[in-house]
Formats: sequence, structure tokens, C-alpha cells
Amino acid sequence: MALRHLVIGTALAALTLVQPSARADGTRAPVGLIETVRIQPEAIDIRAKVDTGAENSSVDTRDWETFERDGASWIRFTLRLDNGGPRTLERPLHRMAEIHRAGSTQNRPVVLMTLCVGAVAREVEVNLSERPRLTYRMLLGASFLNGAYVVDVSQSDLTRPTCGEAAK
Repeated sequence: MALRHLVIGTALAALTLVQPSARADGTRAPVGLIETVRIQPEAIDIRAKVDTGAENSSVDTRDWETFERDGASWIRFTLRLDNGGPRTLERPLHRMAEIHRAGSTQNRPVVLMTLCVGAVAREVEVNLSERPRLTYRMLLGASFLNGAYVVDVSQSDLTRPTCGEAAK
């Protein structure tokens, strides 16, 4: 019985390390409905709508293609940026996700991306999706926010990314 409690306690401690709070005092940092997110390591700043109803984040892309590199599946995709300029990135293809929306199903590629909001950087799953008619090029999902932030939808721009290099 003691071993079982030790295993459970160790697992809970590991989960706590995976989801650190955004502040040293253990409180959660506030974020507003709209925040700037920095994609690392490229240091690309992009405006995002915070969406606690979405498990994962999603970014506006176009022209994606898969290819093989060193025996692994990769994906090359073009980001649609706030300033209208495109930026092509490559990442290992993490998985394909089946997304159910309004009676239809889409298959979307998912990559791991390091995102920075305020002073917190986390590697999370990001769906690649065409979002040309939406105002914000990114949705910031719950998997990034969990354990570190509290959302105040009456506010915006409560943070600015401070991780890594200056924005490009």
C-alpha cells in the first residue's frame, strides 16, 4: 500500500513540474481575451484569441506539404502573419488530428511548437488550419494555459512575450 502511495505521489509531483504556475508565488498570471504569442525559436509574434474551449492551439497556415527527413515525417507550412507577410516553417509532423465541427470532420496536421506568452514558454500541440476569414491568426488553447494563467475576457493585452530573442 505504501508503494502505491509513493507511486501516486511521484506521479502527481511530476504533473506539477509539467504544469508550473506562471509566478514564483504560486498564483496564476492573468491573460486577456486577445494576447500576443511568440512562436519559438523563430521569434515570430502573432496575435491570438484565447480559447479555453479548445484543448489545443491552432494557427492559420496555407500551402502545407509533408516530406521525409532522416526517416521521419515532417511538414512544411506557410504562416499567415498579422502584417500580411507569409513565413514558411518546418516541423516534425507530430500526428494528424480528426476535428469535428458543425456536422463535418476535417483531418488537420498537428506539430509541436514552443509558444511564449508573457515570461512562460511551453511546447504544446498546435493544429495547422486555414483561418483566412477570422480576425486572429491563432487560437491559444487550454493545453497552453492550464495551470499557469487565469483568463479575464473583459481585458486584452495583459502580457507581452519576453521569452527568447526579440520579435522578428
